[in-house]
Amino acid sequence: MNASLGKKASFHSSTIRRAISCAAGVFVIGVTVVGFGADIASALPSANPDGAIQGCQFEELQPHADCHGSNLPGLVVAPGTGLFGINLNTAELTGARLSHIDMTRADVGGANLTRAVMDHTTLIRANLQHAELGGVDLTFADLSEAALGYAFLHGANVQNAQLHDADLSHTNMMDTDFRAADLSRAYVGRATLTNATFEEANLEGAVLTGAELRNVVFKDARLVHADFRQSDVTGADFTGANLSNAVWKDGRVCKEGSIGACL
Repeated sequence: MNASLGKKASFHSSTIRRAISCAAGVFVIGVTVVGFGADIASALPSANPDGAIQGCQFEELQPHADCHGSNLPGLVVAPGTGLFGINLNTAELTGARLSHIDMTRADVGGANLTRAVMDHTTLIRANLQHAELGGVDLTFADLSEAALGYAFLHGANVQNAQLHDADLSHTNMMDTDFRAADLSRAYVGRATLTNATFEEANLEGAVLTGAELRNVVFKDARLVHADFRQSDVTGADFTGANLSNAVWKDGRVCKEGSIGACL
């Protein structure tokens, strides 16, 4: 391969099996670049003016690799790839395509994943704290027991995702779509959820104390044993929602059979 990887390569649906930069001494294996006019160099870690490598240093995108701080916007990873335990903390991954990837226990805390596509991706017990996830596609993703505290999830699509026992405290999830998602026993304390949708979602045992829930849609949601103490539910729609034994915002326990309102 030509050693000058900064040039444009015109090919379609190609896979860089081994890209080598002689000047930087960098190996990137298994990176997929899709489309015409793809810039191979954009898949490589950047270098400081003094020649020091930032991000992945002689690392492959593989399980447990240390790629924190990597500059990989638009990265495309082939479905089925295993990246469990990978460290992408504070990485630049805007618009990345990470569908059907196993990222169990991955660390993407503080990473920029704005508009990334991560549907059907496994992120069990992953760290996404302080991550930028605006407009991300997490449909059918598995974020069970994941840590998303203080993340920015505004306008994301999280339909049918698994978020049971996840930490979503202090997270900005305005206008986010959680339809049919499983947030049972999730901790959503002090989160901002204005205009979010939880239609037909499962929030049994979820903790929403102090959460901003104005104009949230809980239509036909399962809210049994959910905790709404000190939350703001102004304008929220509870039509058909099951609030049996939920703890209401004023501390009273809703009666068994409370449907659509706390009785």
